[in-house]
Amino acid sequence: MMDDPLTPGGDADQGPPPSLICPITQELLEDPVIAADGFTYEREAIERWLGMGTNRRSPTTNAPLAHRALVPNRSLASLVHAYRGRLGRSIVELIEDAERSEDDVAKCIRQLAERGADVDAVDEAGRSVLLVAVSSKRYVVADALLDAGARVSTTDGSPSPVVALLDGEDWSQVDEDVENPLRPASPSQLQGRRLKALARKCIERCQAEAERDERRNARLRSEEDRAARTDAARASRSTLGQLAQAGTQDEGVANGVFGAARLRQRGFFSVRGGVTIDLGAGGAGAAAVVVLRRRRAARAERDASGARGDA
Repeated sequence: MMDDPLTPGGDADQGPPPSLICPITQELLEDPVIAADGFTYEREAIERWLGMGTNRRSPTTNAPLAHRALVPNRSLASLVHAYRGRLGRSIVELIEDAERSEDDVAKCIRQLAERGADVDAVDEAGRSVLLVAVSSKRYVVADALLDAGARVSTTDGSPSPVVALLDGEDWSQVDEDVENPLRPASPSQLQGRRLKALARKCIERCQAEAERDERRNARLRSEEDRAARTDAARASRSTLGQLAQAGTQDEGVANGVFGAARLRQRGFFSVRGGVTIDLGAGGAGAAAVVVLRRRRAARAERDASGARGDA
């Protein structure tokens, strides 16, 4: 007989360590990030906190935040993953224990899930605990796993093996009639109704997970695009600065199309004189263009005209 994961003094009984708890939600961290105050928060919670106003303070110390940047806390994320995995293995052992009743296993799963157990844990064969429960026709346990947040769909977009397994079950015993309180349902009818309810819940969960994955992927793509634009802007600024500096020292470069006024606004060179950058096919790395000679030639022509007038 395996050890009971809910015995006093065990990990499940004690709950998560305080270091793995978000100061805002008071729940186990999932996506920990470090804020400007040096404390670690759940990403969604701290982003919501920062979005409530322009002058937000630290939710822990109430001190002003120097910036709003968030840095992933990968070391703490590893500790959270290890903690949840340890409790998740207890769920695997519970489901594989044939001596326990479904109601008892479901109750233990709910308690473990409240303490942060990984409800998507897998057995030695690589099957999720939800798939194991459905395969063994323990629908009460499977329903408890769904309520705890177990994932039904696959992360790679392939068909869900849980839904495929439920579709292959025999639904002939499912009674569509209204329950008669004077005639209790037979065990086969109860099992059929559980099967049907579980199948509907799994299908709805698959659709919700697909929508959630799409929103998450869109957010990740947006963050990647923003990071790429930021990196490109930094590289462009550095390159343009170098080109502007080079252009002020070389007056024999051909004219380009990048306005000197914009470079001047960005502080790439002093107000006097002008430099344009050719951003054709070569991009920001094209040759620097000096237009100082035009202004110098015009100034020299005006001086010559003034000299002739004086003469």
